[in-house]
Amino acid sequence: MLREGAVPRTVHGAVEYILGVVFLAGPVLFDFDASVATGVSIAIGIVVLVNAAVTAGMPTSLVKELAITAHVTVDVVLAIFLISCLPGSSAGCALPETMIWIGRSVSLSSLNKRSMSVMNRSARLYVAKRRAKPSV
Repeated sequence: MLREGAVPRTVHGAVEYILGVVFLAGPVLFDFDASVATGVSIAIGIVVLVNAAVTAGMPTSLVKELAITAHVTVDVVLAIFLISCLPGSSAGCALPETMIWIGRSVSLSSLNKRSMSVMNRSARLYVAKRRAKPSV
């Protein structure tokens, strides 16, 4: 199980729910100009809310089905996506800069040494199990 890091799991889970709602309400709150930005913001909001609601090992989750390593992976992918969203660049996602910084700060809060070590340990266990199975 994931140990407490710099941000407690309860706080991280609560902030993820708030972040999901902010991304869902972002097009109305920040008066988005582009329809692409509206779609991207709503998609991110849904992913964040679902990720927060179904993660096992999180005290704030509702269903507790998704492995914590998968949760961290989604957080990492989301952080990479939001970091790559540079306003005005050809790879930009058309989100307003305020939304990008809010998402970056919350997503990056889960990227600490402990969460990454959980992912590495899970990957090593998976590889060891695959090697131990006799091939047919």
